[in-house]
Amino acid sequence: MTSREPGKHTGAQPAAGQPLEDQPPDYIAAQVERALARDPRTHELGVRAEVADGVVILRGQVAGEERRQLIGEVARDAVPGLAARNEVSVTEVLPPEPQEEHL
Repeated sequence: MTSREPGKHTGAQPAAGQPLEDQPPDYIAAQVERALARDPRTHELGVRAEVADGVVILRGQVAGEERRQLIGEVARDAVPGLAARNEVSVTEVLPPEPQEEHL
């Protein structure tokens, strides 16, 4: 395992010298999802990536706008040189409602 500089995050590694944009779309999507899961800024498993016409599309739901922005940032870091469209939606997290007491 190699060490990384603080604040630096590794992205996708193209196979056999092939440019990232020439990789199969499923490979690129998997690299983005892996980066979202492993990056300490996100540790996100609930966002899915898809590649269409050379654009990475992110979909899912998160609990805040800041988290949504971080997910976009990590995805862009994972696939430098490719465009990313963040379609992740922000959901409002409400506290649980009090339970009625049943006698």
